[in-house]
Amino acid sequence: MTNRLRAKSRLWVVLLCSVLGVTLASESVFAQAPKYSRQTKVKKIKVRQTERTKKIKPKKKKDSEIRPEISADAFIATQGKVRKIRKEQIKHYRQLISDKDPVDPQLPDYLFRLADAYAQQQRYWRLQGGNLYAAIDKAKSKSKKRALKNKQKKYKKAERQYLVQSLKVYKALTANPKFRNFPNMDQALFYYAFTLQGAKYIKEARTVYKTRIKNYTKSKYIPEASLSFAD
Repeated sequence: MTNRLRAKSRLWVVLLCSVLGVTLASESVFAQAPKYSRQTKVKKIKVRQTERTKKIKPKKKKDSEIRPEISADAFIATQGKVRKIRKEQIKHYRQLISDKDPVDPQLPDYLFRLADAYAQQQRYWRLQGGNLYAAIDKAKSKSKKRALKNKQKKYKKAERQYLVQSLKVYKALTANPKFRNFPNMDQALFYYAFTLQGAKYIKEARTVYKTRIKNYTKSKYIPEASLSFAD
């Protein structure tokens, strides 16, 4: 009986050792890294951006593109203040011209300045008259409308007077062969034509533009003069 028990005990010990051996062996197998492993290299592909795929970045305005904004009323108000100064300038230039000798080399420059001062005054009164159209349309009473129309007539009369003076001086400057060598003659011709065009003297303006293009082929005002023939 004792021998049988001992035999069974030995058998159980053997079996237990076998089970433990198998378990430990399997754990060691799973714990080890695989003997053969496949490594796949990932190749990076560079994709070039095109103009269509690039992100749109807001353009920064250059200093030359940034311009101050001013309303029409503010501009007219500013011109109104300058108008008084121009009146004094006109008196001054007229006096200088009357005192100068006809062959004085400074005479064409004074004529040019005087003509431009007249033209600036003419444009001011034109803006003043044009600015009243909206007020005339909005006027509710006939008396108010009549008063505004009378004011507009005064503005147009002043515009006409300065226009005539400006064209008269520009013509005296540009038509005189003695002033042909005046350094700013191409600019004077351009302003002369521009003033004519603004006053709706289109035919006369184109004649002056043609003179400029013909006699001053390298002038910086050629593109502006050429545009007058586009219409």
